[in-house]
Amino acid sequence: MSSDNGASSKAGCRRGPCLLITVAFVLGVAAAGIPLAVLYENEVLGPDNAASSSSASTTPCWKPLLETDNRGFPFKQQHVAAFLQEASNSTLVMNTMPDIGLAPGYDYDYVAETAKVIERLANITTQDQRDEIAFFDSKLDIALSIIGTLLLGYGQSIEEVMFHSFGETTAVADSGVAVWKNKLMNSRIRPTSVVQQLYPETEFTINQGTTVLGKHFQALVRVMPHSEYPSGSACVCQAIDEFLTDVWPELSLTSAGNSVTFDPLSTPVILPNTAMPSVPLTGSPNPTSTGYSAKAVGQRCGDTRLEGGMHFTPSVEAGRTLCAGLGSATAATMKTLVPELSAGTASLRDAISATAPCMATCCADAVACSAQDQAACAASCNGTWDMPWFDVVSGRMQAFMLPDRATATSTAAPFFQVDRNALALVGIFASLVPEIRKAETIFQLRYTNTIDNLVWNSIAANSATLKAL
Repeated sequence: MSSDNGASSKAGCRRGPCLLITVAFVLGVAAAGIPLAVLYENEVLGPDNAASSSSASTTPCWKPLLETDNRGFPFKQQHVAAFLQEASNSTLVMNTMPDIGLAPGYDYDYVAETAKVIERLANITTQDQRDEIAFFDSKLDIALSIIGTLLLGYGQSIEEVMFHSFGETTAVADSGVAVWKNKLMNSRIRPTSVVQQLYPETEFTINQGTTVLGKHFQALVRVMPHSEYPSGSACVCQAIDEFLTDVWPELSLTSAGNSVTFDPLSTPVILPNTAMPSVPLTGSPNPTSTGYSAKAVGQRCGDTRLEGGMHFTPSVEAGRTLCAGLGSATAATMKTLVPELSAGTASLRDAISATAPCMATCCADAVACSAQDQAACAASCNGTWDMPWFDVVSGRMQAFMLPDRATATSTAAPFFQVDRNALALVGIFASLVPEIRKAETIFQLRYTNTIDNLVWNSIAANSATLKAL
């Protein structure tokens, strides 16, 4: 990582003319009969669309896409994070800004890259593939699936889940800022714009055998309003992978009462859809039948950006390279927040846990408890720090969209591991998710990280108070 750095020398499209590309590329495109000038319309061409003498040697800048709200209202994108061109170390939460030179601008052969985009899309033939691309497109779904796995798969306490969530969203926020700054330095055009402008009347066969003219081409999911290079998802999921790899070994993971040793290559950080059919709280389909490990999240999150037609090939590896180290650095800082953990005198759970929740499994049978049972449970929970009593099985059913009480108590599924304390955490997220989903990307990152910060600080303060009693 470098020291604090401001504007890059690769300003390119950010302020003025775009970066130069090689003459070989220009000649190659011309030989292929592609009207290269259409890529520069409204970028370096004048109102009469007459190319200047230098236009053929200039990289096409990012072009805002036209979108619709599907209610008859079209609109033109604006870059979601243009202000991040000035981001520096002070903008980040736990990291230093990576060297922008780690992901240098790349000279694309747009003809060859367009062929790869179409070929990848043509290989998307099933709904499961589409679901996976959509799943990794939503970083909120990834985060909630990991939290659901901590609760369902490994019986984590509310304190451990919030420790994880605060750190993970910080890693996502810092890597997001870094990659968006790099996008602004490079300002590359999206595949959607290239296909629509270079091949408007060419018929392509894409996902699930669909045929479409180039001028109507769209990626499989919404293309975000920021430039193409490098891939933000590849960068962010690189940070998530690293953070999970370095923090989860400190969590007290158990499954069906047995201790689980974390392995970043094999331990599921997202449960298979046989155990967790949909993402908690959002209801999005969980696309994996085998579960995702930390390394699989990092790999598939980037690869699906290519498969869905949102990026050209070099962008994904560039995103991973740029953000390598940010997740590990966040994990290292998080561990310093728990002195006993840093000193090796206590496990994370012992260091941050409060008292056990009152009657954690009260009325936790497959058959709904009677009024008399409910009264007995409520009478048992009257201490200063005890949580109010509620039907834990009913809470599981509502939070994880389960069909009946039998499913919520079956030992064949992991739901029996979720206690009342953990379900309180689900309640917190349930109240936040609808508002978070209304936010655009940069604000979503800041909002979730701020909420995590407030909740984590509250938990840490309460835990310290309890230990002092």
